[in-house]
Amino acid sequence: CPRRQLAVEDLNHVFCFCAYVKDVWAILQYVSPTNSDQMDFHQWLSWMFDTYIMIKRSEIAITIWALWYTRNKLVHEGTNQGVGELIVFIRSYCTELATLTSDVGFVFAQRKACSGVIIHDAYGQNLGACSRLTNSVSSVFAAKELAVIHGLQFALEIGSLLMILEYIGQSGNRAAHVMAHDGLLQGEDYFWVEEAPDPVVVVAAEKHCLVKPP
Repeated sequence: CPRRQLAVEDLNHVFCFCAYVKDVWAILQYVSPTNSDQMDFHQWLSWMFDTYIMIKRSEIAITIWALWYTRNKLVHEGTNQGVGELIVFIRSYCTELATLTSDVGFVFAQRKACSGVIIHDAYGQNLGACSRLTNSVSSVFAAKELAVIHGLQFALEIGSLLMILEYIGQSGNRAAHVMAHDGLLQGEDYFWVEEAPDPVVVVAAEKHCLVKPP
């Protein structure tokens, strides 16, 4: 290990067991499985992704990237970045990273579609939401494509440039589905910035909890 020369450096050590790395995960409030010492890195990462929801998985991936970058800076440039400094970098990067979730409601007989879009940051805070109606839509496929386009347009309008695009269907995407369904019922476009309608807030709050508490 380039930090303390006390252990053989492998993937497990770089991302899981180095004392420096353990401090980073602890401050970010992540825990490892009790039998992590019996797992290889890929098993550990699978456990982390299975345990934490989509938003937290983004932060996990960013943290792993930041740990590797910091390790390489130490090895190749002799720059030793402190734990606190790295935490600030990770949290700042995650704050700038937004997730766009979209779904669509479609009335085949009327060829009418409504896009439901929700944008939130890596910590689950709503940055904005919208529902947008479109007439003369030829198919469900076209309606889904419009939902993505409307979502990206809305993200640009509110200034979200770093984006994870998430389209999952109704079963895993209830909040955006509620937006699309309500938009069809209301019959007009709606936009919210730094908030969302109450039914969406309730559904989104459920999604932003741990699905499997460690």
